[in-house]
Amino acid sequence: MIIHSIISLEDIFAEEYQPKTQTIRKNNSFISLDISGDKPRIKSIFSTDPKDYLNKKYQPNSIYDFKE
Repeated sequence: MIIHSIISLEDIFAEEYQPKTQTIRKNNSFISLDISGDKPRIKSIFSTDPKDYLNKKYQPNSIYDFKE
């Protein structure tokens, strides 16, 4: 099933889809993580440095390693 909507998935599937998120600070940026699965995945990054967005470690949906 494909849904094309301006409404977020959280609003459409409010009872089924409840992601657990955590926001951490890494240097001068903030990383939003989805921690609902067995491994934390990056949802988004908030930074003023353009190099952070080009860093492959911080790509959306990649697994985040807390040891770094």
